[in-house]
Amino acid sequence: WFIISISKGNQPTSNNMKNFKNLALAALTFVATVAPTAIAPAQAGAFNNLTTGQKELIVSIKRQGVDISASACENNNSYGWFSYYTGTWRDAKIQVCTNVATSQADQWETLRHEAVHVAQKCENRDHGNSFETLSTASWLRKYGSQSDAQFIMSAYPEAKWGVEFEAFTLQKYSNQTIANIVNQRCN
Repeated sequence: WFIISISKGNQPTSNNMKNFKNLALAALTFVATVAPTAIAPAQAGAFNNLTTGQKELIVSIKRQGVDISASACENNNSYGWFSYYTGTWRDAKIQVCTNVATSQADQWETLRHEAVHVAQKCENRDHGNSFETLSTASWLRKYGSQSDAQFIMSAYPEAKWGVEFEAFTLQKYSNQTIANIVNQRCN
């Protein structure tokens, strides 16, 4: 198994970025073509009464064969994680820990963060353990926050800094934007 998780601790604060959609579309060359698809009934909590963007995010993840679970976790230090068998999508799963990510806002932010990891795994065409960043270093320097960088350097091994910095930066974007990223990078 390979697991990417969001650790609890000095969580970064959201950046206020003007024109985030336009900047993200230009910087990452997103293709905003997501066909609405019916999804199975969602789990309890944040995944009920879904908006169009929320549905699109869930559909984009599930299209990759990744299950989504939102429930209490044994570990009280992680907001969630993305796990899978090395080299495959078999038993791929995103877990959102509702005992740590207690608000709906935190649960959706966690799902967006883990969805970025799904896109990063797609970017690595052999689907091994390494994830590939989706954006350039200059984009991350421009739009990533210093507080995120400091948190990541204290909470994660150096080998994960790039992918985590990108996931923490992009988790602040809309559900629809992250769905577009997953669809573009994985399909």
